[in-house]
Amino acid sequence: ARGHGRAADIQQVLRLAREEGVKIILDGAEEGWLVADQIAAAQVPVLLNPISNLPGNLETRATRMQNAAVLDAAGVVIAIKGNEGSIHRARETRYNAGNAVSHGLPYDAAIEAITVNPAKIFGMAGQFGELRAGAAADVIVWSGDPLEPLSIAETIFVNGQEQAPTSRQFLLRDRYRDGGEGAMPPAYPR
Repeated sequence: ARGHGRAADIQQVLRLAREEGVKIILDGAEEGWLVADQIAAAQVPVLLNPISNLPGNLETRATRMQNAAVLDAAGVVIAIKGNEGSIHRARETRYNAGNAVSHGLPYDAAIEAITVNPAKIFGMAGQFGELRAGAAADVIVWSGDPLEPLSIAETIFVNGQEQAPTSRQFLLRDRYRDGGEGAMPPAYPR
């Protein structure tokens, strides 16, 4: 169920799901912290973006940055997502998890919210999101804390096979970083 995530709307969707006997996933739930116990009791998972938990208009004036932390503390299974708009913004998922940590979400819960929990929510528990025998061997080795924006993926394995760490971003970085052959001159002197 996707909407503005107002508490009253969340309660209506929970009631409808209960009456109709359907399984739902809340997407957004910006005011979920107000009804966290009800969401947990209904065993409804939530996809959220901790960055969108700022009031943007009068309808979402009760949003707060601690939404992820409050939902997690209530026992709601949460998955943190990237910013809306494009698949190219999926890389922001880990930044968003880091922001949730800075607003009270325990670090381990943030890691689960970008690994194990999405697999649980979408019915792929045991196949993805965790390191264990029988699960997909998709692993990234980071240069530092994966929730820190300056950390980079140093080694990537997909289905147990190491992947070349080449991307358009890396190629452009390497081309222009040191002013090597083919690099443009600096626009501004340092």
